[in-house]
Amino acid sequence: MALWHAVCTLYDGLSGGDVLVLMDALHFGRAHIPGLSIDGLTGSWLALIACERFDKMTFCATAARIGTAQGWADHSATVPTDGVAKITASTQDSWLILRHVNPNPTPVRDMIDNFVSTSVEGDVGCRYPLVRTDYRALLNMISNPQLAIAGRDAPVCKPNELAVIATTVRRGNLCILPVRHLVNMKSAMASSHALALLLLRISF
Repeated sequence: MALWHAVCTLYDGLSGGDVLVLMDALHFGRAHIPGLSIDGLTGSWLALIACERFDKMTFCATAARIGTAQGWADHSATVPTDGVAKITASTQDSWLILRHVNPNPTPVRDMIDNFVSTSVEGDVGCRYPLVRTDYRALLNMISNPQLAIAGRDAPVCKPNELAVIATTVRRGNLCILPVRHLVNMKSAMASSHALALLLLRISF
């Protein structure tokens, strides 16, 4: 009961509840769902709270526990003082290496520009829930078929963390791609192929 109370209070505020509201508004009874990075936590919340509303799930470059509580607390204390632009270089290096992104870097530049324009309030509000969100003890309750896609060279959300998800949920598979954090951008064809195979499988 304590664990269930915990999941009901974790990481739904960012988008999980909104997903369900949107599905109701569009009259979607069931859906497949992907989750990249922190959205993987939203997907885990949805799998635990409303598994009957979803079929197959793909979690990319995420973890049941992203980072450490102290690390996120430090981040939330630093950004209001120094601003989001101060961490752009380190974030860019963590997410991807620009010289490896070919042939069209425009989406990458757009993404970085959007990141830099993020307000301090938005950045802190997005990341602060990570201080207390930890689904590791709840993964074995997730019954939806799930594909975990990891970036081989990711400095956060490492392959071993995606392997924990794939081997602990009731029906999971693991795919590792030779990229960093943003697997869908740096290895779009391979990640899309893995996703298509998941969705086309009749059984899992």
